[in-house]
Amino acid sequence: MTVLSPDVQDALNACYGSLTDQADWATAMQALAVAAGADAACFYAEGAAELRLRFPASPRYQHFLEDFLTGGWWRRDHRALRGWTRLRGGNRFLVEHDLVTDKEREALPVYHDLYSKHDLTWWAAVSFRVGEQDWAMPLLRSEAKGPFGAEARGLLDLTPHLARVVGIGAAMTTAGARDAVDMLEMGQRAAVSVDWSGRCLALNAKAEALLGTDLFVARRRLRATDAASDRQLQALVWAALEARSMAELPPAITIKRSSGLPLVVDAIATPSALGTSGLKLQTILLLTDLAEPARIGTVQLRQIFGFTAAEARLAEQLSAGWTLAESSQHLGLSLETARTQLKTIFVRTGTHRQADLLRLLDRAVRAVGRW
Repeated sequence: MTVLSPDVQDALNACYGSLTDQADWATAMQALAVAAGADAACFYAEGAAELRLRFPASPRYQHFLEDFLTGGWWRRDHRALRGWTRLRGGNRFLVEHDLVTDKEREALPVYHDLYSKHDLTWWAAVSFRVGEQDWAMPLLRSEAKGPFGAEARGLLDLTPHLARVVGIGAAMTTAGARDAVDMLEMGQRAAVSVDWSGRCLALNAKAEALLGTDLFVARRRLRATDAASDRQLQALVWAALEARSMAELPPAITIKRSSGLPLVVDAIATPSALGTSGLKLQTILLLTDLAEPARIGTVQLRQIFGFTAAEARLAEQLSAGWTLAESSQHLGLSLETARTQLKTIFVRTGTHRQADLLRLLDRAVRAVGRW
């Protein structure tokens, strides 16, 4: 077993700690960079070039990436184009001169206009695999420190640890995604969580109920049968993933169905999605079936009227159009128990008849929107 230096062990421990506190990622990545003899470091998933600001990075690498992305350099990134091909081919460690000659370094504009500007001209990378996804930890350092040499191959000893960090982060993301969509279901919302690449992490039961011939999941991606609707859906997901603030989130779109009213798809971002850690939950898609009558959920009923859980379930059934007898049967209550609960609901809402209660609940639905 390879013995890691104390600096490397401390840096890895900081990475594990960052899995529960996203704010610590910058410090952890800086510690990894220093331990590896670099000035800057980040994690990077293959295929996520334009989304790299979502992944953990040291402060200096973060600043570099902002220019790298806004300047469009990612579209012609020779290191990524050449590097990933070699990394996938089994060469899990690369340095600058594995990819580019000194003549090319002098000729390529990126060295003068970007790398020199940040004094991060020398590059190395070590890659690792988590599940079916290839990841890398690129390292950058200044011109004065010179190129990474053979001693940097010791970074290969880190790959099992880096894979474990990212793997744990991915597992935590999936668990968090399921919790998020389940909580939205309590509020009567159909929800789908997606990761940094737009793949579905979790769907709640209400979202799964909307899947069928018009909307489906293929290769872990939400797709629409109607071609125009599908283009809009993919553009929505991509725009939501690229958003760096709530103001940049795209407007809702509609999914055409073979019959009946369309589905509405809206995107919301979780707080962590607007941060810098791609190991966190990214974006949630909210699905609204316009053919479904608007109704209010038990969570909102309890918040607004102070109902107990049992009273909220009964009020929810009544607001959906069920009779008291039908509601009691559906909830597994005796009709007498349902009547007792209804009397308490009348007291809490200041109503005296079921018709008055239903009008009040209808106003509550319009006030809070489609839950």
